[in-house]
Amino acid sequence: MLTLIFTHSRIILVCWVLGTVIGLLPLFGWHLECRLCLFTAVMDPSYLVFLYLTTIVGPGILMAFFYGHIFSVVIKQVRVTDIHHY
Repeated sequence: MLTLIFTHSRIILVCWVLGTVIGLLPLFGWHLECRLCLFTAVMDPSYLVFLYLTTIVGPGILMAFFYGHIFSVVIKQVRVTDIHHY
């Protein structure tokens, strides 16, 4: 039980650290110098693509994979239950 809690704590910590690092990248120099303070004028396009891929596309693919796995396990369990029920 302790290892399960430690694993959950580690996952939460990794999520916070990655989110913080990705969010702070523009402060470390991944931005454009500009006098006009518009988001698209200040942000480097390559950072916007990186941000989109790491925060939307990547997690979306990961969730689709996990939900697909959950769905296949549920279908297998339903088939086993139906075979033993009749």
